[in-house]
Amino acid sequence: MNTVDEQKSLIRAALGRERLDLLIYNVQVVNVYTGEIETGAIGVKSGRIVTADAKGLAAEQIFDGAARYAVPGFIDSHVHIDSTLLTPAN
Repeated sequence: MNTVDEQKSLIRAALGRERLDLLIYNVQVVNVYTGEIETGAIGVKSGRIVTADAKGLAAEQIFDGAARYAVPGFIDSHVHIDSTLLTPAN
């Protein structure tokens, strides 16, 4: 679990107020919720994807995705309702 300061750092990086660790540009970002595929750039900070709209953000390392597909939603795209006690909408 991240501390409050770590969470704030992730948010600042996603907003472009803090340098990303890694920027992967020129990727086809697949949105598993809508089924849409858009050219984009993925920003990573502290081992976490913080944005799929990282165009123009500063980063320590920059990598060309060579128009490959990226599916960051697979990381968080499902939930086990029985263990969370939440409805799908929540």
